[in-house]
Amino acid sequence: MKVLRESKGMLSATIREVDHDGKTVVEKEFRGTDLFTRSLFGPFMLRREEKALRRLEGMAGIPKMFGRSKEGGLLLERVEGKPMKSYQAGELPDLFLEKLIELVSRMHERGVVHLDLRHNKNILVTSDGDPLLLDFANAFRWNVLLFPLWGIFKKVDRGAILKQKRRNFPHLLTEEEKKALERHRFFRRLWIFTKPGRHSR
Repeated sequence: MKVLRESKGMLSATIREVDHDGKTVVEKEFRGTDLFTRSLFGPFMLRREEKALRRLEGMAGIPKMFGRSKEGGLLLERVEGKPMKSYQAGELPDLFLEKLIELVSRMHERGVVHLDLRHNKNILVTSDGDPLLLDFANAFRWNVLLFPLWGIFKKVDRGAILKQKRRNFPHLLTEEEKKALERHRFFRRLWIFTKPGRHSR
C-alpha cells in the first residue's frame, strides 16, 4: 500500500492507496494517531465527511465514495491530477476558474458548504483540466438549525474562491473584488488570533 500522506500527529489523518474490489482507491484513516484522535475525533470527522459526500453523490467535481474499509477508514475515488497549489499565477486557463466557481455553486445548491477551500491543496486540477474538491472533513450539510448561519457559510466558501482568484488569476480581479480583499486583509490584521505574517496571504 502506497502512503500518499502520513499522519502529522494529533488530529491528522493518514491517506494511502488500497485495493477495493480490484480497483486502486484512497483510504483516509486515523488508526496510527493518538488515543483521542483515533477513538473520538477521527471517527467523528470521517462520519462528517461521509455524510457530506453522500449528499453530493453523483456530482461531477466531487470524488466518489466507496464506503468504509474493514478497519473503518473512508474509501474514496483515486483521481489523477495535481493540487491547485502546484500552479503559479497564470499557469491555469481562465476557464478553470469559471468551472471552479460553478462547482462551488452546484455544491451549495445540493446543501453542502465546504469551509476549507482557502487551502488550495483541497482543490485538485484533474488530468482533464477540471476542478475536483477534496477533504470534506469540515463541511456542513444544510439543516434548519443552521439557517441563521447558512448565508455566512456560503460567503466563507465564496470568499475562499476569491482568494484563489487573487493567487492564480489576478488579471481577472475586478476593482470591487480588490477592495473586498483589502477590507478582509485589514480586519485580519486586527484579529488578535492571526499569526504574524498570515494576513498578507
